[in-house]
Amino acid sequence: AIVKDHINLSVLQIHTAQISARLAMEGRMQDAQKEALAQKELIEEILAKRNDLEQGAIYESWVQSMSPIYSALKNQTQ
Repeated sequence: AIVKDHINLSVLQIHTAQISARLAMEGRMQDAQKEALAQKELIEEILAKRNDLEQGAIYESWVQSMSPIYSALKNQTQ
């Protein structure tokens, strides 16, 4: 709980993209998809607690930019 209160969401978002990309490049599509979705849920949980409109807007922008990647991962795992 303490970590969630102090985590930098921008850093977490970048880290999530990097981890998912690395896993996908290694051919581990299901792992990449699972990691991306788990981190997305964590970010949403943190945002719900903080109720920070600025961070919410940054998150929405990040989701839009990551959407094609998540769609590609989903298609590759099917």
